[in-house]
Amino acid sequence: MKWLRGAIAAAVLAMVAMPAAGQILIPSYQPDSVESLNFVSATPYGSFSNYFGVYYGPYRAQVTSDPTKPLIDVYCIDLENWAVKSWEARYTPVSGDDFAATRRGNSANYKKVAWLSSQFTEGNKDQWANLHYLIWAEFTPLHDRLATYTNTIANSTELANQITNWDNSWQDASSSFTGQGWYVLT
Repeated sequence: MKWLRGAIAAAVLAMVAMPAAGQILIPSYQPDSVESLNFVSATPYGSFSNYFGVYYGPYRAQVTSDPTKPLIDVYCIDLENWAVKSWEARYTPVSGDDFAATRRGNSANYKKVAWLSSQFTEGNKDQWANLHYLIWAEFTPLHDRLATYTNTIANSTELANQITNWDNSWQDASSSFTGQGWYVLT
């Protein structure tokens, strides 16, 4: 039941992608389709810390409206909206240009957040907090949970450099990253 506390802290607005290990591409979904989802785990890739009550890194979910589909990774991208264990999710493709069904409207920020989410790997777990900080800061920059980490970064040259490196890497990737295979779930 402890994982559920972390799962409930995840935003309803999430990104869906291939598993963090990058071995399987999820099945494609129709734009604006609605699927029933169920959180399976908040910590699918081993235990790691949570960030002020919210686990960082990928969560796992099952498409319960079609249990033949594989488990998918979902990413919390917003600290203001909370998910529950099961919900009906509308799929909006990040590669598209119509974000009217999402909480943030028509926003190019979804591509950046999808790219950052694609950077979670087994080999860089030590960077997961930084990656999620950048993701959450994209949509909820003034949230009180980010303020403490922002202060920590300001007092650590190493953390500040890591954050800057991820931001610079996005700048390099932004012209070629299409968001194909990534969906916003609302």
